[in-house]
Amino acid sequence: MLESFQLPIEPSPPMQSYLHYAFPLSVLMTNPYYTDWILNHFIQMVYDPADTCPYDYHELHYLNWPCLSSAALYPEMIRLLPDAAAHIRACLREGWYCAAWVDCAEVPGTRWYGGEPHVEGLLLYGYGPAGFSAMMYGEHYHSRTVGYAEFLRALQSDHVFRLEFFRANPRCVDYRFLRIQKKLKSYLNSQDYDLDDHKYHNQETIQAYGAEACRRIIPYLQENAGDYIDERWPYVFYEHKKMMMFRIEKITGNGAIPGYPFTAADREQLVRDAHRVLLLCMKYNMNPSSFAASIESACQRVDKVLQQEKEMLEPIIAFDYFSAF
Repeated sequence: MLESFQLPIEPSPPMQSYLHYAFPLSVLMTNPYYTDWILNHFIQMVYDPADTCPYDYHELHYLNWPCLSSAALYPEMIRLLPDAAAHIRACLREGWYCAAWVDCAEVPGTRWYGGEPHVEGLLLYGYGPAGFSAMMYGEHYHSRTVGYAEFLRALQSDHVFRLEFFRANPRCVDYRFLRIQKKLKSYLNSQDYDLDDHKYHNQETIQAYGAEACRRIIPYLQENAGDYIDERWPYVFYEHKKMMMFRIEKITGNGAIPGYPFTAADREQLVRDAHRVLLLCMKYNMNPSSFAASIESACQRVDKVLQQEKEMLEPIIAFDYFSAF
């Protein structure tokens, strides 16, 4: 009988709205060493209506993150493997997680199961006699065993993208207050200021950056009143504010910004307000005709959150790091 093996996994990473962030953070967040890298990133936002993820973080694709080593197999390469499942198990034993972008219409537990062919990701992090242990998105981000027969059907479909193997490495993991400060200023001023060279999104199609990209949720909600709201928008908004408050907590901890006027209670309230935006959109989607007022309330809260966030970031941006030491 096949033995069981599992790599460490964080089942509830800070970002779950898009799998291209949930997967790598499920790996990195198993080790607090990588917290400093996360603090340096996920600050800038973009509104890119030409992209399938129109409201998103302005980051490199995770296979290009310097704190990950990575490799990929494309369909024509996968077909050359005599036993794809055995190959993946061998990689897992060597510490390589596998993000399998396959036809999830074949995979129970995903939101596409039983429907039309659709490529989505499975993060394989272990295996046993019954199949692979995988993180996936169904009604929410969760873990489930994917049987070997089910996985191979998904892998043999014509709708396979690729198998991505990655693992954490300690390169470029540091806390750089001055760089974070510059990024925060760029975010707050809605500037196209890129400290890390090229990013995942196509700059030619980006219509707004930073706080202004966040504010674009308001016209999106207003213009789509009467239709189903894409809940990824308020979900990403909520996650971004959670991460921003976490960042502020770390920056201002132990009196690092003397006289900083905002408290933990202020941060918690902002996160609750951002979460309320998501809940209002979910409520609206349940019955648009009965809950039309939810859209107006959600827009008002977006504006409130962005104003409060601005007030909380301004003392950090204005702080003179060199005169303090």
